[in-house]
Amino acid sequence: MNPDIDAYIDSSAPFARPILTDLRQQVHQTLPGVREQLKWGMPFFYLQHNLCFMAAFKAHCGFGFWRADELGLAVPAAGSAKGMGQFGKILSCDDLPPSANLQTLLLQAAALDASPVVVPPRRKQAPVPLAMPEVLAQALQQHDAAGSFFRQMTIAQQNDYIQWLLDAKTDVTRQKRLGTMLEWLAEHKIRNWKYMK
Repeated sequence: MNPDIDAYIDSSAPFARPILTDLRQQVHQTLPGVREQLKWGMPFFYLQHNLCFMAAFKAHCGFGFWRADELGLAVPAAGSAKGMGQFGKILSCDDLPPSANLQTLLLQAAALDASPVVVPPRRKQAPVPLAMPEVLAQALQQHDAAGSFFRQMTIAQQNDYIQWLLDAKTDVTRQKRLGTMLEWLAEHKIRNWKYMK
């Protein structure tokens, strides 16, 4: 067992120590070859990859599985309210799932760990065009260079300009931004051109 995890448990609030100790023992009893390490400031248990983690907070503990979706864990299964992990805010050992259930989940997580991780491709959602403010539409009609470049930009780039204009809190700010927009657009600059290399 990792002494860093001993120190983590020892430095936790008194109510949390028996919860963390119980969870740790159940993980090691169910999966004798499991290893542990501190990661992102909390104890993680792993074989080839992360399996599960536990954490102590001021007034509750959390416990969760790394590949929870594949285990069918999406909502708190125990505890008093939603918290870190899939078991809600664990306030005492009474809030822990029954040992048999936890052991089953740990064995399933270990089986998943031995299988390759399949990462589904991320689907990019097409940006939805924001409604064009009338003042901007009129200004773009009157400024050919700015209007021409604005129409050539992607929807996301157009939305950046529109949102910037919509975020103005006063008419003075709105007019100032409109003037800056027309100047930048005429120079073929997107809204965040200053940050591009």
